[in-house]
Amino acid sequence: MNPMRWLIVTADDFGITSGMNRGIIQAHREGILTSTSRARSR
Repeated sequence: MNPMRWLIVTADDFGITSGMNRGIIQAHREGILTSTSRARSR
């Protein structure tokens, strides 16, 4: 019997650039991401 395995995929720094945001949003829509982290404001 094989135990179920999970892969957690996190996208870091959401909010840093519009290009990065588009990539993160696309990955989320395609079901690739399981979480994201927001970029810290300076």
